[in-house]
Amino acid sequence: MRPCPRHRGPAALEPPQPLVPTTVPYPVDAPAHDAPIVVRIKISVAADGTVHKVELLSHSLPVFDDAVVKAAQAFTFQPARYGGQPVPVEITFTQPFNRPAAARAHRRCWSSADLGVAWSVGRDGDPPAPWPAPPWPR
Repeated sequence: MRPCPRHRGPAALEPPQPLVPTTVPYPVDAPAHDAPIVVRIKISVAADGTVHKVELLSHSLPVFDDAVVKAAQAFTFQPARYGGQPVPVEITFTQPFNRPAAARAHRRCWSSADLGVAWSVGRDGDPPAPWPAPPWPR
């Protein structure tokens, strides 16, 4: 005996799937920061998969907020579906911004604490050398 089509159970919502990468470039004019910056937005995705509206849910520095909003407006999606039919939905998107790798590398290059190196004063005007000095004579 087959179940009645009207009693199949509740339809499942299939979320929208991105058709383009959802990456947000790090803002070129961003100020220096040590702690991660997180921007949360709400994206209204239309039944055709286009972004209809973008709303900030959390505020950080304007340069980061603007970068996320601008990038999200260019996202496109395979539409969400409910019962097999395309439907409009709202989704949240979170974008963390960590300190750029170049800034972290630069800090490591110039900080003896990060390198675990103790510097000593060189002999007879020699430039400073890492401590301990090599065991062979100079």
